[in-house]
Amino acid sequence: MAKLLILIILSGIFTAVTLLVLIVCIRYCDKILLRWYKAEPLDDVFISEIVQNLALDAGLRPPKIYLARSDMANAFTVGKGEKQASIVFTTAMLELLEPKELYGVVAHEIYHVKTELRKRSLAALFSGAISSVATLAFWSSLLLGFGAEDDPAPKLIKQFAMSVVAPHASMIINLIVNTRRSESEADSFSARLCGENKNLKRAIEKLGGETYAANPGHTHLYFVNPLPKETFNSLFETHPTVETRKNKLSGAEL
Repeated sequence: MAKLLILIILSGIFTAVTLLVLIVCIRYCDKILLRWYKAEPLDDVFISEIVQNLALDAGLRPPKIYLARSDMANAFTVGKGEKQASIVFTTAMLELLEPKELYGVVAHEIYHVKTELRKRSLAALFSGAISSVATLAFWSSLLLGFGAEDDPAPKLIKQFAMSVVAPHASMIINLIVNTRRSESEADSFSARLCGENKNLKRAIEKLGGETYAANPGHTHLYFVNPLPKETFNSLFETHPTVETRKNKLSGAEL
């Protein structure tokens, strides 16, 4: 009887903690992701005008804009809905793209503000946390003396951890967000909103030229899939290929 009572109490505590975590994630998913990338409010008149003009043209309240200092060229959107949305630009993105190309990128992100914004943010939060386990396993193996950073043992441990968590992280993204269709529709929306597609095509081409060791659980937040062609990364192919996107834009009706 005592064991049953303890089991019931522990089950109740686990359920309560799980519900609390879910409530916090749903309520603060955007703030958590902004802190994740150490994003700070962006005070840039030119970028602000681009975002405001395109948002108003799309019939939306202009999202807040943030800057994340990163060598990874990217722009992504987080938030709980149209009225509580934020667009994050990385320093590398602003350095890489020309002003006209930024219009296409921002218009693409405006589409994500209009559709599935909360779902995309929650998917990034949960899937990103799960995918981080592999990185945690890698650094833990170093601290526990399994070799140096370039030795095979820590890398094998990371590969094993990724083999365990990758399917779950990928499943969360695919269950919550229809990523490939969403990215394709965002490109078409951007071309219509800007009235042209050549600058968006150039932006896609530039951003698709590099790969990064990004968190696989956040690939759907990237403008172009950033992951190199490796074993488990195929589970996180959340975007059509660069060539597919460019070809579809070439035949898009404006």
